[in-house]
Amino acid sequence: MTDSRFDSIKDAISDLQQGKMIIVVDDEDRENEGDFVIAAQHITPEHIVMMNRLASGIITVPVPHNRLMDLNIGVMVSDNSEAMSTAFTITVDAKKDISTGSSAQDRSVTIRKLADPASTHRDFVRPGHINPLMVREGGVLRRAGHTEAASDLMRLGGLEPVGVLCEIMGDNGEMLRFDELFEMSRTLDMKFISIADLIRYRRKTEKLVTLTSRNELKTRYGTFTACHYASKVDASVYTALIRGDIANAKNTLVRIHSANPTNDLLARLQEVGQCPLEMAMERLSKEDHGVLLYIEKAPMDQSGIPMDERDFGIGAQILADLGVHRVTLLTDHPVKRSAIEGFGIHIDEYLPLEGALTGAKVLRFTE
Repeated sequence: MTDSRFDSIKDAISDLQQGKMIIVVDDEDRENEGDFVIAAQHITPEHIVMMNRLASGIITVPVPHNRLMDLNIGVMVSDNSEAMSTAFTITVDAKKDISTGSSAQDRSVTIRKLADPASTHRDFVRPGHINPLMVREGGVLRRAGHTEAASDLMRLGGLEPVGVLCEIMGDNGEMLRFDELFEMSRTLDMKFISIADLIRYRRKTEKLVTLTSRNELKTRYGTFTACHYASKVDASVYTALIRGDIANAKNTLVRIHSANPTNDLLARLQEVGQCPLEMAMERLSKEDHGVLLYIEKAPMDQSGIPMDERDFGIGAQILADLGVHRVTLLTDHPVKRSAIEGFGIHIDEYLPLEGALTGAKVLRFTE
């Protein structure tokens, strides 16, 4: 559940559009730190001075990967062993309109040039006094860090997707934590948001999957329509096996199966009864309509988001795309309703997979 002290993502984006600074915090299980964030195209010398005076941390500039390639700005090291895999690049200065590059005026000039789409690699010298950071493709849905959060916020606000970050450090030299960061945001009249809320916002407002193909699939459990979806944020593949006419169904039985090819294969080879996938298929075969969503996960994921929550979020988008809005979820492990209902999918009931073939009582919600 979202902490009531956080401001809305929409309000934070509005302030960024107006050239204001905000505070963004990450998860307590990650860095558990807060950063000042502002749009690079709106940066002024006064902002630089304010960051240095109030935050004292390093000032960095998140820039999308393709933009850095255009500017011929490469990563600092090829073998990144930094704890959070922050992608530091070669430092730069603007080639013109600055003196030594270290003053607040000079730094703001360099930062604005990094955000200017008209800039080319000839507009910068290396090394310099500004630290660009490479933004991971997919943003916070790929890596839940301040780097990606800053770029995502700018893009969502229709700004150039280049931000400015400064880690907030206290007078004692330690990084400020949640309560101190919240009090600072109120004192400075800055919007206060979390990366977790930004992730939820993107999941709810952006379409993250694309239908790539549709075909008929005959199985020993009957004939299904197979709809194949590709994810826009990773290499995961999603296949929806549809039985019957789900478009006009008041409630649809749904199973979301996170694939493990090795376990699925071994379970079929061993004589220990049906594996979960087979149990779900047999249960669906007894229905007039239903959906089995088969998720083949990408081999690597560095988003920091629990896989089950993200899978159900993208799965919910696929169900909505298929016209499914009210479901009975076939699972032995009920999920948080917020993980799926934020996309307009209402869970009417849970049906345990283990008891699905024996008529076990379902768990119903009462409003």
